Amino acid sequence: MEKMYQDYKDIAEFRLVYINEAHAADGSWPVGYAKELGITEHTSYGERCEVASKLLDDKSLTIPTVIDGMDNKVNKAYSAWPDRVFVVRKDGRVAVAAGRGPWGFVPALEQTSAWLKAYREKGVEPALPADAVAADYGMPRLADLAGTWELSFDIEDQKMTGEMVIGADARSGSVSIETETEPAKLHGIVLEGRALRMTVTTPENQVFTFEGTLGDGEFEGVWTGHGEGMTIACSGTKKAG
Repeated sequence: MEKMYQDYKDIAEFRLVYINEAHAADGSWPVGYAKELGITEHTSYGERCEVASKLLDDKSLTIPTVIDGMDNKVNKAYSAWPDRVFVVRKDGRVAVAAGRGPWGFVPALEQTSAWLKAYREKGVEPALPADAVAADYGMPRLADLAGTWELSFDIEDQKMTGEMVIGADARSGSVSIETETEPAKLHGIVLEGRALRMTVTTPENQVFTFEGTLGDGEFEGVWTGHGEGMTIACSGTKKAG
């Protein structure tokens, strides 16, 4: 997998997600390296992060890695234990959905390598069947944005709050800041995986582009003013209901 990452990281985004340890020394499926490294069932998130770091060092892995929470939300969403490989296209449809490891792991790497090779050679993503559908697998959808969001801004040395309302079609809306009397127009909303981009045009026709990351009912990132070089840190939390 490390070699695949080095070979194709220029055309694809890789993420290694460390979930609950499959082979803990005190677990149901212990293996030698877990006993040698003293890896036991995780009892806290800090411990899980520490073990992930040990394994990355031990295997000399440089793949960008994230850690599943102690609620094992990612593991449950992807049915990933003990390991599993997915390739998700830009349009959200799944190109490779492997069987679970260990038996499904090597075939998945072969499928993934073939898909990435074809992608590089053709310059476009290999075609999928016409009836292929977008997969959820715990990833946010554009429709999840619809509703009202509470905003927090860091504008130079000032902290401000505001509200963002996104329509049911999740394509447009408005942004109000506590000091403004007229809301700005929100448009150009794009969600790719967890990468969120939006454009806002103020009543004075100033244009800002937001780029950030969408989580479960929250997001964070920056608004960047076009031609002004101004960046505003922003986070948002969706209101219940």
